[in-house]
Amino acid sequence: MDNDQLESLWEDALPLVKIPSYPSFEYRLGTGKEWTYSAQETSHLMKIERRLADKDERLLDVDLKYIPDYSKNLKYRVELLQLARDNLEYQELQRIFCKSSLLYFVNTFCWTYDPRLKNTHIPFVTYPFQDELLRWVLWLMSNHEMGVIEKSRDMGATWCMEVIAVYMVLFFPGIVDYQLSLREEDVDNRCEDSLFGKVRYLLRNIPLWLRGGWEEKAQDIDLKMNLKIPKTGSLIRGQLTGGTAARSGRSTRALYDEFAFVDDSDKVFRASTSLTSCPIFLSTANGMGNMFYQKAHDPHIRKRTLHWSLHPMKNPLWATKERLKSDEESWASEQEINYSQSTRGRVYKHFISFSSSPERWTHLQEGSYFQYDPNYLVDIGMDLGISDPTSIVFTQTKPAPVLFQQHTKTCLIVFKELEASDKIIDDWIEILQALQWSTTNIEGFRWRHIVGDNRTGKQRSPTGITWTQAFYRHGLSFVGKSNSEIAPIVEVQRLLAKPGAFAINRHACPHLIKSFQNWSYPMEKGTGLILDQAKPLHNRWSHSMKAMAYLVDYLYGQTLGLKDPNQNEYWDFRVLNHRKYL
Repeated sequence: MDNDQLESLWEDALPLVKIPSYPSFEYRLGTGKEWTYSAQETSHLMKIERRLADKDERLLDVDLKYIPDYSKNLKYRVELLQLARDNLEYQELQRIFCKSSLLYFVNTFCWTYDPRLKNTHIPFVTYPFQDELLRWVLWLMSNHEMGVIEKSRDMGATWCMEVIAVYMVLFFPGIVDYQLSLREEDVDNRCEDSLFGKVRYLLRNIPLWLRGGWEEKAQDIDLKMNLKIPKTGSLIRGQLTGGTAARSGRSTRALYDEFAFVDDSDKVFRASTSLTSCPIFLSTANGMGNMFYQKAHDPHIRKRTLHWSLHPMKNPLWATKERLKSDEESWASEQEINYSQSTRGRVYKHFISFSSSPERWTHLQEGSYFQYDPNYLVDIGMDLGISDPTSIVFTQTKPAPVLFQQHTKTCLIVFKELEASDKIIDDWIEILQALQWSTTNIEGFRWRHIVGDNRTGKQRSPTGITWTQAFYRHGLSFVGKSNSEIAPIVEVQRLLAKPGAFAINRHACPHLIKSFQNWSYPMEKGTGLILDQAKPLHNRWSHSMKAMAYLVDYLYGQTLGLKDPNQNEYWDFRVLNHRKYL
């Protein structure tokens, strides 16, 4: 951090040594009379046992999280409020302390809410990683910088962002803070699960003399998606994330909540440059095909990573229990900040990018065996682009690795990829011929099959010639087959399910790898389920995926979904119910 002591936006803030110290978080320890929980993992299950705690043992709840002890902090708050009662001088002194230190304000006066707990109202006692986050955001605001916060779920990050909003509008005039999220109910449904709901909860639970004249539901003070502090005149405004989100406004800070799940995230990001000097993009991971992923991996943008392991109440036992309850995508997205595995509704959810054991097959491989070998013929799959990019995958079929020959005899290896949108038919033919006679490949690629979509292959270019005709004129045989759109996808799924049957050269095919990790079906925003009768999304990932599917279906597949396949000479892309097959 550039300034780890920054706790205020006030130029005349008191030195931190003059701010009273407050009781910070502590673990609840056993005295020998309390219940605690322990666990034993057996195969794919976890056995949870309740037992009496040992003396001074950190207590665990039923979720296997450590239990915090707020008793000292609560006692401090009670004593402070008693001193402030009917004492205007002391109240003003507390305002100065709060304005001088955001952390003092939070840990002394703010509360948070968790409906999962028996005592749902909890004193907001920050953890060390939250202290660092709060200071960091204040630094960003002071220096007019953009920030990205990638996080595991349940780290209190959104509550931290909202307490900053409340701090700003309570103590500083002329502040405009924008709150942006996917849906109106996410921004403001007047409940604590929305952004404005958290703001109101924070304001409602601080002392009346500290609220700056705010009254809940008061006219012109507390409206839907619009909240004002009369004493400072500062505002919190809500907006929905869309391509023109808050383009006409100006703000001190703008918080973009769950930004990885915004459909038009690139347009929203561009709009943010004119909205505020300090945009904060906050989200769990949601694959690699979005602006949040790009900005989280941009070395020129400041970033904070809030992984669950930073949370002092969480531990490996808790993680093991939670992992057993989650599917791969949910755990990767909500806890591990794993972009490559976190896309919801992935078409190829069984594509394995990493493996901790050599006995478990991973589809990403490296080494000479997974490179081009002139002793084997080359098959390529093509997704022919007229207005879209053309994508090509280059493969060879080799004997399966020894450890996996009980599952399959052969392995289809992708050793090269090409994709471009600025080339015409003649350019691609020239590229393929150059590979065929390249001296760098000794004898050059020896083609066995060049497979593509005959429907596109029969379309004519501006010169009047089709792709198929152009290939044949240059001695290249272009082949395809009849099938529905779902059939090639099913064949790729079957190939992925066989350990050792399919591999991609990890270093030679980065775009194809990202495509496997990110190609997905459209999702219902409310339920998070795949839309029924839906095609996979047509996006930057789909072209290499179709090239791959055409080839796999041609090499391994059987006709599926057409009563008379001989009536068609191409994959017809009819929409079928994918849930029947996947």
